[in-house]
Amino acid sequence: MFTIRAIDLSDSANFLGSASLHATARAYQLWDGKGALDFTRAFSLGEYASKFYSGRRMCTRGVEKSRHGRATGSRR
Repeated sequence: MFTIRAIDLSDSANFLGSASLHATARAYQLWDGKGALDFTRAFSLGEYASKFYSGRRMCTRGVEKSRHGRATGSRR
C-alpha cells in the first residue's frame, strides 16, 4: 500500500496529473498554494479520521487467516 503525498508535476517520470490540479485545489480552498501540494491531505476525506486507518496500514506478508480465525502461512 502506498499514499500519494507531495506532488511534483514537473517530474514527469514519477507523476502524471491534470495541469489544473493545483488550481483546483486552490479554488476549493484545499491548499493555500504555499509549498508542495499534499495530494492526500487536499483530496482525501481524512485518512487519519477513519476508524479503520491503523487496521488498513497493518499487514503481514505471507500470513492469511484460516476459516477458524488463526493465522496460517509463513512469515517473512
